[in-house]
Amino acid sequence: MSNICTLDISADMLSDWRSHLLNAEQDARISQHVPGCAACQVIIGQHERIAQSLRQLPTYPAGSAVWASLHTRIGRRPLPQRHHLGEYMRFGVVTTLVLIFALFFSFIARQSAGSTHPQISTPTPIRGTSTPTLSPTPPQTPFAGQPTYSNPLTADRQDGWSTSNDPNGSCRFASDGYHLLSPPSHGGFCANLRLYEANFALQVQMTFIQGSLSNEGGVNFRGVGAYGDASYQFGVNADGRYYLAWCATSNCSHVLVSGVAADFHQGLHQSNILGVSAQGSSLAIYLNHRLLQKVTDSHFAQGSIALTSGSNNDHTPNEVVYQDFQEWSL
Repeated sequence: MSNICTLDISADMLSDWRSHLLNAEQDARISQHVPGCAACQVIIGQHERIAQSLRQLPTYPAGSAVWASLHTRIGRRPLPQRHHLGEYMRFGVVTTLVLIFALFFSFIARQSAGSTHPQISTPTPIRGTSTPTLSPTPPQTPFAGQPTYSNPLTADRQDGWSTSNDPNGSCRFASDGYHLLSPPSHGGFCANLRLYEANFALQVQMTFIQGSLSNEGGVNFRGVGAYGDASYQFGVNADGRYYLAWCATSNCSHVLVSGVAADFHQGLHQSNILGVSAQGSSLAIYLNHRLLQKVTDSHFAQGSIALTSGSNNDHTPNEVVYQDFQEWSL
């Protein structure tokens, strides 16, 4: 790939694209162009590093002494004794400034409290399915705080998720989630090329509604290429077997780790929550908020996200429904 952008796309336009500020025509043009443009990917990586540095800046909660000082100053302020316009205006300006400072420190305090006691959203169960009963998210997992991106996947919000109705596999939205259907002995994935990330954590609820125990679903991440199909893949079968591999253009035979998840809810109409974290060369996979395995690998540094579906036999198609996708920048 060339280091010069063939479309001469500016850094400002790439920033607007990542922030969903472009019109539909510009958005579609850049979404198709970025995966194959090394120059644009370098700029996007620079944007991500700047954003990560800003997120790491410390916040300073207001202490009790600040509130006491504000309260004392407000209480000692004498009221105007004469109905003079100038005095009322001075009093109003001072009061307004005090209130602005009070609201600012209150906002900082709430932000600090929110980071101390994170709240994780509870996935919406699909009708007729069971939802895993989970203890509160352990503090060592990365799925904490306010997500940088969140989508229930129950309707097409035009924010990058692909839709198709191909005989070899389909991606479609419905009221109960994002449906991925694969015919017998076929596999496929539905990508969001706009979610182009380097260091992040994500989680999503997965439910098999058609197929057998040998069929699988999962998450591809750091995908590169025109379709994002050269990537890492976290695959999970309906019987609880799992693996993490790196894929060279859909060939995912390079397995890094594998195993059988003890806390997996097997079979059809059983919901499980998949999780991934990637920071530099450190990769980790989770199931129902519990760490499965960690591994170090550096084949892919950044790229797009995709959800997968695969039928591993000649007899049954595979249909997987995904809900409540959340992502955090690390």
